[in-house]
Amino acid sequence: MANIIEANKLTKKYQDGDSIVVALDEVSLTLSEKESMVIIGTSGSGKTTLLQLLGGLDFPTSGSVVIHGQSLNTMDDDKLSTFRNKTIGFVFQFFHLLEYLTAKENIALPLILDGQSQEVANKRAEYLLKQINLEHRTNHKPTMMSGGEMQRVAIARALANNPKIIMADEPTGNLDKVNANNVLELFDQIAKTGVSILIITHDESMADRYDHVLYLDKGSVQPTRK
Repeated sequence: MANIIEANKLTKKYQDGDSIVVALDEVSLTLSEKESMVIIGTSGSGKTTLLQLLGGLDFPTSGSVVIHGQSLNTMDDDKLSTFRNKTIGFVFQFFHLLEYLTAKENIALPLILDGQSQEVANKRAEYLLKQINLEHRTNHKPTMMSGGEMQRVAIARALANNPKIIMADEPTGNLDKVNANNVLELFDQIAKTGVSILIITHDESMADRYDHVLYLDKGSVQPTRK
């Protein structure tokens, strides 16, 4: 099976006054298509930095990232933006839904930005709302939804362009136990359709839920327990 992610010796350094901060130190990983991985680490471990580099949201100081056979290092900003929109679906802890748009409009937005017609975008959004059992929230704006509902809408939005992989940053971090479990079950359902899942979290209890586990501490990969 081909790899959906190939990362080789990713390093990210920042200038902090007169000091150099090493946020990520030669991290390498691979993930095969249709498989899932959880990256676990405490605050400051480098996991968010790693996700940003893998998703092409930031650039490494050194090292390389290949996603679905395409090297992110060689792309200019326009090509990278197009590639991300078609290949990767992002889910964030704070949802990032547009408050002035309805659930359907938030989900349809990536398709509109990709040049799809309003009709096509709306049909896809309506289909995804049914898949996440939120048809009754179709015309509701985020302020009218619970945190769990907003995160499910955010996941549906991430699926709008039929991505090859979903990358999620602490997707249950703002949810209670019941809603967190509902979101994780939704990821399980998505994984069964052949979409790869990559989640970063501080929650070590999620280690047993996914095909692969990677532990980060102070920017470096640590021995895994799985």
